[in-house]
Amino acid sequence: MYLQGGHYALAARLAEEMGDLPNASLYYLKAGDLTAAGEVELKLDNREKAAWMFNKCGQFTRAAELLEALDQYAEAAVNYKRGGFKDKAAILYVKAGKEALAAALFEELIEELNRQEPGGFRADEARPAGPGRRALRAGAHVRPGG
Repeated sequence: MYLQGGHYALAARLAEEMGDLPNASLYYLKAGDLTAAGEVELKLDNREKAAWMFNKCGQFTRAAELLEALDQYAEAAVNYKRGGFKDKAAILYVKAGKEALAAALFEELIEELNRQEPGGFRADEARPAGPGRRALRAGAHVRPGG
């Protein structure tokens, strides 16, 4: 009845209440409610499909968490980056064997920190010399505690 009228959201809710989760997910998709469809897919333990749906509806962090749990590190990294978690993305790029992408993200993070805290990552020569720093520059070896 609901399907004939194009009321997919109502049909999805009814199917979900009746325990027909595969059809509930399909009807939520047809209704354009990717979040609800993703939730139903999680109930069905279809984490990869749920991650795809969360990605498409803009819930990047949620998608990334699911993909990371599935050991799909490169895809998880993409989603973490889109969700604003560049540090987490960089770490997962390393796990995925994509060191160049990780390095680029780490550089972006350092540049962002420099903009937030001017002088936060200055070169050693630009830092004020403390008592132990003069000795190190002069070539002397400083032992811990002495």
